[in-house]
Amino acid sequence: MSQFAQLLQQPINTTPLITLDPQMGGVFALSEHSRDLDAVQSAANHNFRVKMAPVYVVDGREIPDKYTAINTSDGSFLGGGVVSNIYTPCQPDTLYGLAQHLLDLDQSMTVTDIFTLESMIGLQINKGEWSPTGEYQDRLLDNILLLTGFDGRTSTAMRTSSFRPFCSNQYSGTRKVFNIRNTTNAPLKIEQVKSYLSNVNAEIDKTNSEIQSLVGKAMDSGQASRWFTDLLLKGQSIDDLSKRAATNLHNNVDEFDRLLHKGAGCEAGEGTRYAAFNALTNYCTHSHAPANAPTESTAQWRSTTFGAMSVLSGAGFDQLVNK
Repeated sequence: MSQFAQLLQQPINTTPLITLDPQMGGVFALSEHSRDLDAVQSAANHNFRVKMAPVYVVDGREIPDKYTAINTSDGSFLGGGVVSNIYTPCQPDTLYGLAQHLLDLDQSMTVTDIFTLESMIGLQINKGEWSPTGEYQDRLLDNILLLTGFDGRTSTAMRTSSFRPFCSNQYSGTRKVFNIRNTTNAPLKIEQVKSYLSNVNAEIDKTNSEIQSLVGKAMDSGQASRWFTDLLLKGQSIDDLSKRAATNLHNNVDEFDRLLHKGAGCEAGEGTRYAAFNALTNYCTHSHAPANAPTESTAQWRSTTFGAMSVLSGAGFDQLVNK
């Protein structure tokens, strides 16, 4: 069992003495699951203010209507993105206020992880765990991700995800509970969204119901392989691919087949679409990551949560559920 999986089994503790356990390049697991957000924010060094500062050219002249975000506690740049005067950052206090609202709605929720990635901060809240197949090792943890960024590219957003400790697979898909661009009216929208946060449980329950439905839908290995091939082709014909692209496709399908038959936890739901879903999330979480990330583990986390692998797993999941 991974260190992260063991950590998730620890009992809830609201002690303010929280330390951070580095997981993957800017992602940190809390030493204790906590509902004390003041302690979490302090441990994460997220209790700073964001200020928009003018941008200058090399000769010292200010560029009109161009600004960049700085951390007022130490004067450091937060990503170095250049934005216009309509950009309004979500302050860390505001993000943690949303988290507090969630914790107030559900006493079972605890904060398990925080992250700081260049110009982005966020925290992960765990809602609980369950087993689609009824087997103890086959458990899914229901997580809620809150995030915001300061470079003009990342909105203030919330999304739900499922994490499978047995194999460390993660499914984020493409569903967002909300996504608010950090512009002039963002503070008002963020305040208004609090009235919708009670729906987050319904969002999680809906996804869990869809995952559960996969256990009852038969899909043998041959069908799963053909489905994954079509998923990667995205409507193209394999005959239209170059020789190199076709070879790459076959290699990826071979990797999916390996995960389907020999991947961690592959026995759960064998011969069903649930097994194909687990092979898909295994493929997206562990097998592929952008080469330009600082570390492989960081790349995997980013890609699974925000990037191409999130889109692929979301598209695949929707196909498995609805087709």
